Amino acid sequence: MLRESVLLGSVGFWGERGNIIVYGSTMDAYITVNTILSFRIDGSFVHLVKTPSNLGSSCFNSPVIESAVEEALKKANVSVYSNCLLAQCNNGKLHQRITLATFTTDSQPLSLKCVAFFNFDKKKVDVDAFRAINKACLVFDGKLVIDSTFHTNDITIRAAGSLTKYSRRYFADQWSHANFNSKEIGFQLAALMLHLFDPTLEQVTKPPAELDKLLPTYTGCKAIGGILPGGYHYLHISKPGIISCVDSQKSRPEYGRELITGSIDKGNYFEIHLNQYSMVESITCLSLKSLPVSNYICLYGQHERLLNNLCSRFDEGLISDFYRSFTIPVQRPKGKDVNTVATLTATGKVCPSNSYLREPWCMCIYHDRFMDFKQEVRQLIESNKVNVDEPIEELIRRIADGELLVPGNTKAYLEEQFAKNGYQKLVEKTLLNYLSYNRYHLPMFARPGIV
Repeated sequence: MLRESVLLGSVGFWGERGNIIVYGSTMDAYITVNTILSFRIDGSFVHLVKTPSNLGSSCFNSPVIESAVEEALKKANVSVYSNCLLAQCNNGKLHQRITLATFTTDSQPLSLKCVAFFNFDKKKVDVDAFRAINKACLVFDGKLVIDSTFHTNDITIRAAGSLTKYSRRYFADQWSHANFNSKEIGFQLAALMLHLFDPTLEQVTKPPAELDKLLPTYTGCKAIGGILPGGYHYLHISKPGIISCVDSQKSRPEYGRELITGSIDKGNYFEIHLNQYSMVESITCLSLKSLPVSNYICLYGQHERLLNNLCSRFDEGLISDFYRSFTIPVQRPKGKDVNTVATLTATGKVCPSNSYLREPWCMCIYHDRFMDFKQEVRQLIESNKVNVDEPIEELIRRIADGELLVPGNTKAYLEEQFAKNGYQKLVEKTLLNYLSYNRYHLPMFARPGIV
């Protein structure tokens, strides 16, 4: 649809040339502009009309990314208008092909003739969808109202997605499914409905009344990306929740730190945000090359120690570019071709240059069974398989609550208790079982029997 419409727009529906208007400040608007330019349409025909932002910044919520995209639009001769709202089309004449659009601005009204108009303003409920919901006697309050278990007011009808909102009895009007990972929400909905299709499963019991007053917790990350003007491959992975201005986030003491490599000019910008607990909270990439999106999503929520001591390596200057590992060109010894260059990694071993986040050690993190392995370890720690007077989890709770005073270093004390009580051996055994079971996909790891 986009290809056909844009090609028609470049020469007009009846052979005339004209403007192409892209209206909105969303990621879809920028991606559409890039798609139009990729068809070799002159940028002077493209007009990006941006709406006001609630955050005070663009949809990228990053001044660095925003400036790079604006510069790319300028080089492509794309006209950009800010803080505009669509007032009317065709001077109020309805049911006609849009040939004229008028916008309100901070100063004088803006009128643009066009042969194609793409609307990427805020998504709203389609009138046909509203009529269907209304005729089904479902409660509609700006969006389709549901409870914490996806039920509408009709117990036989469930709903999920950005079209829905939570009932007002939860006092959480700012929260909706649009704030969370859609795949995770779909998984939860499928799990609740599975017993309807599989009679062998036990029917899900209704939650207690006190729990029904709480909203479910979703922890999966949100990922958004695409190809932006300038040929930039953009990816942003972040925790679910209500989006706030990046400046206000950085002003909080619990913000954590950022690890940034590369630059916009070189097309290799990579930013990893670690929270106060050294966990990966967000990843932002802007590259001139394609990105392994599924792999980078697996990095979300991981501790920096799990990423091969990421912070210490970064602080020591061993990682100058997350897209490419730290390398040192060295002449080979005499007797070899002097024009041949070897590559030394931080360990001093000769090996080919490779991406830091594509090195063999992180392949197990990208494996689709890694999350199951982490869950198994967590259950192991919480179980009673270790015969101790006080589980390590309870010990950590008492220290955190101030009920137990530990002399010296708390971390060293917990590590000593972890090893002494047998937890470490159980975790190591579970890890070896994971590597052994997935040995065909993870042949780079040593395990008992091959060393």
